[in-house]
Amino acid sequence: MIPKWPVCGHGGCAAVRASGAEHCWEHLPAPDGLSVALGKLTPGVDIDLRGTRLDGKLLGQILARLRDAADKPLIGTMSCDYARFAGVADFDKATFSGAATFINCAFGDRASFQEAVFDQGADFADSIFDKDAVFTKTAFHGRTSFERCKFDRPLFRDLALSSAEATFEHASFEGGLVLEAVRGFGTLTLTGVHAPGDVQVRANMGEVRCERAKFGGRARLQLTRGDLWLDNTVFAGPATVESWRDPASAAACDPLVRIRSLQGVDAEHLTLSDVDLSHCLISRIYRPEELRLAGHCKFDPTPRGWHLRWHWLPWRWTRREALYEEHQWRGWAPASGPGGIGSSPEARQSDAARLSVLYRQLRRGLEEARDEPGASDLYYGEMEMRRFSTAGWDELWLLTAYWLVSGYGLRASRSMLVLTGLILAAAEGFQRVGFGRFAHHPGYVDCLLYAAGSLLSLDLSGHLPAVLSDWGQVFRMILRVMGPVLLGLGALAVRGRVKRSTG
Repeated sequence: MIPKWPVCGHGGCAAVRASGAEHCWEHLPAPDGLSVALGKLTPGVDIDLRGTRLDGKLLGQILARLRDAADKPLIGTMSCDYARFAGVADFDKATFSGAATFINCAFGDRASFQEAVFDQGADFADSIFDKDAVFTKTAFHGRTSFERCKFDRPLFRDLALSSAEATFEHASFEGGLVLEAVRGFGTLTLTGVHAPGDVQVRANMGEVRCERAKFGGRARLQLTRGDLWLDNTVFAGPATVESWRDPASAAACDPLVRIRSLQGVDAEHLTLSDVDLSHCLISRIYRPEELRLAGHCKFDPTPRGWHLRWHWLPWRWTRREALYEEHQWRGWAPASGPGGIGSSPEARQSDAARLSVLYRQLRRGLEEARDEPGASDLYYGEMEMRRFSTAGWDELWLLTAYWLVSGYGLRASRSMLVLTGLILAAAEGFQRVGFGRFAHHPGYVDCLLYAAGSLLSLDLSGHLPAVLSDWGQVFRMILRVMGPVLLGLGALAVRGRVKRSTG
């Protein structure tokens, strides 16, 4: 490191000179030189300690001269790049009215910034905290950086980040990470974080970026509102991501945290609880069948109301929750991310097949957790994607019919509607051509009762002729075959509805 400041004249010391002196603070001649330098300090003055080595006593002497009427250190611009703190670095209750930079510092003992206020943000990039690092009830106004820092036993609690960004990008936490009650409207960046121990993060932020992080122990991310990215994050131990009710929030009910991406995540140890997955990219997750969804986890619902399908057919989509990738596939949401939704028929068919497998794998996890509502919606999505991805016409027609008459066994109203239509059509057929050539023409109500009785194998012929025509035999066979099938599908759908409502 080549110093970019006037260096100390004491031997090969590369520290910055104290204001108006020939030496750095460590090498000022005692007692006169140090006394003169300390006498120039007043509350709110700028402090330059770049490259300086300070023990706890010298730092305490400097901060004592900066205390205001409330007995709190008041500092203007703080420049501590490449400084070495040999003893306790006690900045408790200090106010930094200017920029505070602690780039590439080394804290050999306890570093404490309890109730400190950084009016212009702070930069601790590349610093090393060999022992305790305590940031409790600390307020950061402006961008705050702990990029590439190395921590042993850090504690971040009750942090206030006013419209600021706090970044721990590529920082390492050998003794684990405790980041509790962090509040702000900006971005909390944990990208590339390495924490072999346990991790506890509790934050109320606008965004949390936790991409390519590595957590070796237990990890618990409790977040209020905001968006969370977890791309390519490694969870070696049990991990939970859940929505957190912030007691300091004025809202009666805090919204769920929105997970935006799980791509590249191995779901073997991951549990999601009370989260919003409506805009989450999940298609490239590893072992999705191992993903555990607890509490109320919601996906993106299908569009509501009436729409024109194929630009002319009035259409109303079945109410269900679907993966965000299906919304992209159907054009309800813009495609994004690497390997997005294709536009050619072949690509769309391939994407549908991939989504069908993803739906099936996620559904297994929900079924094991006995989440009937979520599992049924995922089953519907699986069957929809399977219908669009099938290449054989026989299977396509079979799945289409299954969809039309019963909504894949999940829509009782559709089965009953088709069954009612079948009975009405059969009654009309019986009235017109259902009986012998020389038989009298029966009334429609009598034919309706006969059709219903044929479906249930009951004799409701009444005053009808005893002899059926060939067409009448066909109508009765169709009723006796299709009727029980539709009743069974309707009963299956009703059973599923009851299980969903009571589960």
